[in-house]
Amino acid sequence: MKKIFTLLALIAIASMLSLGAKNIKTVEISPDNTLSDQVTPEFADVDSLILVGELQDEDFRVLDSLSVFFKLRGYDISDCSLPNNTLPIYSLSSGKRAYTTANGIYYGYSTVYYVSLPSTLQKMDPRCCDASTLKYFVIPNTVTSIGEYAFTYSSILTSIKLSDNIQIIPNNCFDHCLSLEHVVMPANCKYIMKEAFNETPYLKGLVLPNNLLYIGVYAFYNSGIMNIDVPGSVQEIDEFAFWQSQLNTVHLHEGLQTIGRGAFANLDNFTNMYCDIKEPIILTDNPFINTDITNAVLYVPYGSKDKYEAAQCWKDFGNIVEKDMSSVMTVKGDKQMIGVRYYNLAGVESAELQPGVNIKVTTYNDGTRSSEKVIK
Repeated sequence: MKKIFTLLALIAIASMLSLGAKNIKTVEISPDNTLSDQVTPEFADVDSLILVGELQDEDFRVLDSLSVFFKLRGYDISDCSLPNNTLPIYSLSSGKRAYTTANGIYYGYSTVYYVSLPSTLQKMDPRCCDASTLKYFVIPNTVTSIGEYAFTYSSILTSIKLSDNIQIIPNNCFDHCLSLEHVVMPANCKYIMKEAFNETPYLKGLVLPNNLLYIGVYAFYNSGIMNIDVPGSVQEIDEFAFWQSQLNTVHLHEGLQTIGRGAFANLDNFTNMYCDIKEPIILTDNPFINTDITNAVLYVPYGSKDKYEAAQCWKDFGNIVEKDMSSVMTVKGDKQMIGVRYYNLAGVESAELQPGVNIKVTTYNDGTRSSEKVIK
């Protein structure tokens, strides 16, 4: 690898004279003909790579260096295979790197905004995208497992679609993703673990899957979520799950068994809770610590008001109102597209499709978004 980094340092001088034109390059790789073996001076102006073949862990190091030294801002490895079909630790991280060059040690950061993952990928290791510069990301449905801290501190990640076959959003998966606005949750997700969406201030809305069983401790601490519909499959909302979020309205359904201490604590904007549960859940600890529920409305099924007015914690709501819960529409119908924007690999936004690889972001009238890769 010393050869590749010495070559990169020499190419860097030549790149200063380049015009910086957009350039997409396709490279076939194998264990006997790695990406490192194929880097030439023409890579200086390449901003997008399409790789085909067998990708090794060391190839990610080369991709990092092409981003740090030159203009690479995205790559497509959807037609590549990975050892054990696993995305390795730190493979897409943008953390500080040390490179040995002809002029000594150079420290730099990778700035890759977009990666298209292998279509055969099954597992993503812990911290595989730790502190990445990814903006939009799609995880293929072949993936069944994501490691802890997978995207933590990916501070410019805006939109992500998760594989439908992921059952667990692990501890701190999106911790401190400070720009995250849109997440398409796995259809088969059952567990959202500790601090999974901790410190996500721009995550204003989230549709929870109907198979979900558990929402973990501090799962949405200090998130921007304003409204949440907790499906009837959920059995437990753990301690401080939504602590200090921006929650205004919560809808709980029959099937929920446990609400932990401080689950809805420190909510400054909380005004409405729709509780579609006939028998009040027994609250041994207060879920509403430092949340002023005396000015909030608790909606309960017909025939349940007296029970809630006598139940610990529930009785502290300023107004308890019986309501036909079937008339409460928390999921909007008639979903319609209201806008489309395109982003190239440099993050430039446009109303029109740009040359090369684009991320198409569609916004709908219910506030949700979808994203997909398109090529012009």
